Amino acid sequence: MRHQTPEAQQAREAKLDALHTKLTESVSTLVSGDDWRRALEFSARFRSRSTGRRGVFEVREWSAL
Repeated sequence: MRHQTPEAQQAREAKLDALHTKLTESVSTLVSGDDWRRALEFSARFRSRSTGRRGVFEVREWSAL
C-alpha cells in the first residue's frame, strides 16, 4: 500500500466506519421471516453477477426498501 497523508488516512477510516455502521444496521433489520424472504428475493435478481459484490448491492438496495 502506498503511503497516505494523515488526512487521507483519517478520511479513509471515517468512510470505512460509516460503511461498517450501515452494513451492521442493514443486517440487524433482517429479524423476521418476511424481511429475510425479501432479502433473498432481492439477492436472487443478481445470480448472474459475481457473488463477491452482491453484498454491496444488497446494502445499497435494501436501504431503499
